[in-house]
Amino acid sequence: MIEACETLVKAAVMAPSGDNRQPWRFELDPSAGRVTLLLDAARDPSPMNAGQRMSRIACGAALENMLRTARRNGWNARILPGASAQACTIELDHVKPDCVEDEALERRVTNRHIYEGRQAPPEVLARLYAATPRLDGVVTCWMTERPAREAFAQIEAKAFEHMYGEATLRRAIDLARAE
Repeated sequence: MIEACETLVKAAVMAPSGDNRQPWRFELDPSAGRVTLLLDAARDPSPMNAGQRMSRIACGAALENMLRTARRNGWNARILPGASAQACTIELDHVKPDCVEDEALERRVTNRHIYEGRQAPPEVLARLYAATPRLDGVVTCWMTERPAREAFAQIEAKAFEHMYGEATLRRAIDLARAE
């Protein structure tokens, strides 16, 4: 049963997560055929993760990968009520000895792939420009050169710092989200 639990965890960590923070932990109980997925609130302290929203989405994707892998192997997988809203336990039965990974998970486009730093091919840029025509005099600019992306990243970081560093703005954003 340990191999089945490990196969589920391997599938779970293939899930996308904001900034690749992987905001989860796992507890395995192979003798009971259980894997518990726990949201680790300390893993993503970014302002974009206010209220752990992004982490919850990532944990949901991890859970989906585990259930998909269980189904691919023909295992019965039940979701057990968690001790808290931060945990979810999957219990397996009818586990067959050979564990099969779901190849589709590795083919998904997620932030698990190493960025190679290649330039976008001209045909891709042409499609991007065609898909974003001028709208009310506004033109979309696609930054493909590294210096331009780095300069923009610095500007964006300053904007976030000001926006989320100001307490009244943070409260306004939180109130808007609550509505």
